[in-house]
Amino acid sequence: MAFKFINESANEEERRYKGILADAIAFRRKHVHRNFLKEVIERHRDDFDKLWIDQSDMDTDLKLKVSSLSAVDGSKCNQKLQAYPIFAVRAVSIPFSKNGNTLPIILEKMDVLIPHEKYEDRTILYMEGLEAEIHGFTVDRLRSIELMLMDGMFSVASRCKEVLEKYGCEPFDGGLVELLDYIKSNNLDAGTAIKIECGWKKNLYKEVAERANNVLTIYVGKSFLSNELFGDNILTDIGIINILAKDKVGMTKPQRITTVVGCKKYRKEVTLTRSYMKLSKNGAPLTVEVIGSYDEVEMNKIFNFLRRTSLKGYPLPLTQAHRKSKISNAECDLILSRALPTFVSELIRTGREAL
Repeated sequence: MAFKFINESANEEERRYKGILADAIAFRRKHVHRNFLKEVIERHRDDFDKLWIDQSDMDTDLKLKVSSLSAVDGSKCNQKLQAYPIFAVRAVSIPFSKNGNTLPIILEKMDVLIPHEKYEDRTILYMEGLEAEIHGFTVDRLRSIELMLMDGMFSVASRCKEVLEKYGCEPFDGGLVELLDYIKSNNLDAGTAIKIECGWKKNLYKEVAERANNVLTIYVGKSFLSNELFGDNILTDIGIINILAKDKVGMTKPQRITTVVGCKKYRKEVTLTRSYMKLSKNGAPLTVEVIGSYDEVEMNKIFNFLRRTSLKGYPLPLTQAHRKSKISNAECDLILSRALPTFVSELIRTGREAL
């Protein structure tokens, strides 16, 4: 005869109760989620139908005549470096052409952040600035390039984050290396440094817009927080499209928007053409911004091109650029080990205490 202790029986009862409770919560969540989706569909279906162009209604024979392109992406080091004011950023441009691919162009920089304030936001600023810098480097070096395929959103990357924007901007001409040397050699305080960094990045994106007059430049973003299209107070436009275009392939009618790039007297207005595109049934919707003014036929050509060069609903050239630009954990560890002596000497020089 088997004996069951009281506490064992109680534990079994508790586990059984928790299982029933978990099932009830899961059922409730599923029910709430189903009702939420139904409400979204009912609220935005008419607007979606007016804005959506299904692939079945598009001309699939329209082709974008491009014989050479370069895909650009950037990255920064992972969280391991954030215990120290040391940053590492990299931007990669991978050229593709009918005559065969050429070697990737790589720009990267690792250094101690000086001054040490606003680590995360300034590191992102450096990365985005480096992506704009490599756009110019690629176009100038490879004169045959006809298309620059960029990761992200021009309308977002061309601005400084709000936490940095409040410092203002001061024009600065040069690359990331020259910028950091200038800040370090002049021993600038955080506010002044950020002002110059914002001016530097904005100037680079103004130059990207100017080069786009001669070289087609397309930005492809996976996420975007805008709600301008549907005006929903809770969901973003791309979130609504993800729900309503679940089993569809196509794009929204192109919108022309304007944004301001550059700093102070060098500011200029730039026109962008934006469309949300879904390149495969199982893929996520993408936000596509093309620098310049393009009509529906031209955006149809761009859609066809992106779809033909995509794998699982995302452009393969950008996937390769992302892999090439990624800074691995091993690289971060190596960067940290090399940079720590510099960091320690900087602390001694300035009289700061170690973190």
